[in-house]
Amino acid sequence: MQSMQLFTLKTAASMLAVTRKTLYALHSKGQLEFVKVGKATRIAKGELERFISENSTGAQARIDDINRAFEMAAQEMDRA
Repeated sequence: MQSMQLFTLKTAASMLAVTRKTLYALHSKGQLEFVKVGKATRIAKGELERFISENSTGAQARIDDINRAFEMAAQEMDRA
């Protein structure tokens, strides 16, 4: 089984430059899927990439930006 990279809503909101409230609104409209881990709510990296590619006019450039943000977040988690 391949491991899935998950992000908190706070981190995902920061990466997309939106608020957590916006993420919840997108989720309630069925535009963004969440993953529940116990009581915690997370968003998978692949789900963020899918959302960006489907909703962005400059999708590839934005995905590249998000991938850099993913790498930085992973490095921060490794240091913690």
